[in-house]
Amino acid sequence: MYKYICLTLHFALACTLGLAQPAGFVSLVGRDFMLDGELFYPVAINFDTELQTWTTPVTDLDELFCTVGSIYDHAFSAYEHTSEAALDQQITEHFAKIRSMGFNTVRFGIPVIWNWNPADGPRRCSVVYYRHIQWERNLLDLDMNGYDDPASQRYFHLLRKLIRLADAEDLKVILLCAQANIAEYEPGFVPSSAGAQDYADYLQRLAQELKDEPGLLAYDLWNEPIWSNRAMARLTKEKVCTYTGQWYDAIRSADAHHLVTLGGASFHEFGSWDPAIMKLDFYSPHIYPRFSRLDGFSFQATMDRYRALLHWQSRSCPIPWLIGETAFAAEDDAVDPMDLANNSSTPILVADPRTKRMPYMMGSEAEQAEFFTIGMDAVRNYLGSGYSWWGFQNGRNHPLLLPESFTNTSAGHKKLVEEYHYNFWGPLKYGNPGGLNLPAPWNAQNRWRDKAMVAAMQNYSLPPTPTEMPPPPSNYYNWYNLNTNVWRDGYIKDQNNQPVADALMEVPWRYVLNLFNPPPVMPAWTFTEWMPYVTDQNGFFSIRKVPVVAGFNTPIEPTVLAPTVNAAGCLGSQVGGAGTTTFVQRDLLPYSAVVQVVVEENEARTYKGRVGLEVTSGTVDGGSNGGQADLFAMHVVHVSAPFHAEAGSKTHIYTTPVFADCPGEGSGMVLEPSSPSSSLGSAKRRTTNVELRFELPAVKVSVFPIPAFDHVTLQSTTPGFSYSIFDSNGRMVQEGQCPSDRTALDVGSLATGVYQCSITIASRIHHTSFTIAR
Repeated sequence: MYKYICLTLHFALACTLGLAQPAGFVSLVGRDFMLDGELFYPVAINFDTELQTWTTPVTDLDELFCTVGSIYDHAFSAYEHTSEAALDQQITEHFAKIRSMGFNTVRFGIPVIWNWNPADGPRRCSVVYYRHIQWERNLLDLDMNGYDDPASQRYFHLLRKLIRLADAEDLKVILLCAQANIAEYEPGFVPSSAGAQDYADYLQRLAQELKDEPGLLAYDLWNEPIWSNRAMARLTKEKVCTYTGQWYDAIRSADAHHLVTLGGASFHEFGSWDPAIMKLDFYSPHIYPRFSRLDGFSFQATMDRYRALLHWQSRSCPIPWLIGETAFAAEDDAVDPMDLANNSSTPILVADPRTKRMPYMMGSEAEQAEFFTIGMDAVRNYLGSGYSWWGFQNGRNHPLLLPESFTNTSAGHKKLVEEYHYNFWGPLKYGNPGGLNLPAPWNAQNRWRDKAMVAAMQNYSLPPTPTEMPPPPSNYYNWYNLNTNVWRDGYIKDQNNQPVADALMEVPWRYVLNLFNPPPVMPAWTFTEWMPYVTDQNGFFSIRKVPVVAGFNTPIEPTVLAPTVNAAGCLGSQVGGAGTTTFVQRDLLPYSAVVQVVVEENEARTYKGRVGLEVTSGTVDGGSNGGQADLFAMHVVHVSAPFHAEAGSKTHIYTTPVFADCPGEGSGMVLEPSSPSSSLGSAKRRTTNVELRFELPAVKVSVFPIPAFDHVTLQSTTPGFSYSIFDSNGRMVQEGQCPSDRTALDVGSLATGVYQCSITIASRIHHTSFTIAR
């Protein structure tokens, strides 16, 4: 159905799309999340959950339960519950604590894992579960033929219950759907079209199960694809675009209301998992502070790099984004209540000042609180849409062993030291949940003790929504702010010889070093410092040599690992020689596009912006085979004067979700090129009317049962409508509003007979009727 609007020569038109959502469901309008008509700014915590059973292999699926992650709690006897009700209560207490700290969203999941390697037999979809107390890991296979088996149904039931427990504590949920970190369970994941379709089938069924849950904010398609399985890094951008489109469409076919995201590793994944080409509602990059030995692990220098990275993220991401993970490892205590309780021979904490700095930790609890505030402010100022912290509380990943505990042949020491700080991400540290007889401050019985970050969160006020992107930080083009000699410089341009701004070069400099100065007797370690550099508006970059610092041997220039360049929507390339221009193939669909429309006779051209499209001028030739201009954006299409269209031409505006085409599909992701302004001087300019056609989706309304007795249900394919009911004399007998796609009405007081029903949706009235018979 078409709606015709005629406008004169000079006009400005803005079309906006308000996403109708049922009450309690979160929507996304531009960069803003909205909840029941109000701004909702997600501040999330990542929370670890697991499946647990009393015996393995599990034989009674009713004895498969959700639990708090064992990384947090399993060493304390107070957490070893023996009933589902007690486990649910424990989860509820954790969610209540999360809400009290100031979070309004929680990111968790019990993600499926896959074996898609044809050499190892049939493809499998499984979830991990643990044996109570012993924490023995096992796999529970789900029946991929429809997921109607008892194991799948129990799994879906437990996911629904987790979401509802969070919702009861006023927390929205970002659900982690898959994580292919399966090396310790299965031989591996082979990215293939068959495997991608398997996952799409699963997501469709998952969406069918969760589509009515208001507590769910978004499905997170995959957690850090290239880190969870290195095979995912081998996918081309074309494949990534195709697969994420497949998965997005599978969810959307069953669930029209919840959003879709992917938790990626930011610039580390831009070579394949690029938000510019993925079909997502928003992107969730994982952005952590980058401490460096080059500046002595300086807190201030690290914060400068962090701001530069966030600024780059915003300038490079053409879709809304929120931080999916960030954290700062800190712990001021010198001893740990678990160590005291267990008389541990390998304690988590020791009274040694070295453990309070890198590489053991990032800094103090006060610095952790400061980092939270810096991050929240920067994400907001740089047009981010939300924030997520990694780690609900301190964990139990790695024991503490100081360097002198090792010999020259000790294996794994470097990895242990570098990952030790994973214990201390959380804003909470261990209390005394079991009422153990411990010295102060652990003598009081409580689950947790707050770090300074908790008070910083509770007292934080979100700044107003910024109106524009601020200027880049002073170190934006040189994150490490090096003033050394230039190693290589040059330009990055696209296939049309246009400069590519905000392209990122990663330059690997290799060292042989010890972690400590003066170093203990330890074998030399090879270390690679990845140095990012960003192009300016002219596409120019300048890469500096890294300095020699104390504790390092002479640096080795990057000859084995060549520097690479990546930018949103571009196919990566190795950086060319000094003073040269590196060309990249780039196709980018911007968040908000500004275009000039030029369409000749016998021509049809399409112009797109993801969220907004501004047409600054335009000419559309007419005649017997007039040109056609199609303008697409999700929320706003703004056409301003002068816009000239001849009789016989057509200009269509569509306010609908807009996504990038995958590379190699038709015209690709490139917008129709804007013509130089000089070409408009010779364009035909006639003061004719412009006909704009809005194609609105077909809407179907229905009423049932017919005949009705004492209740009748009104239903629409588009949610959000008003209704009026009239008797045979034309008298209105009922009216009301429905925020969702259906409503049940009590008609028990109405007499038998035929009734007319008018349903109004988006200013259009639809008519139907029903009969009451008793």
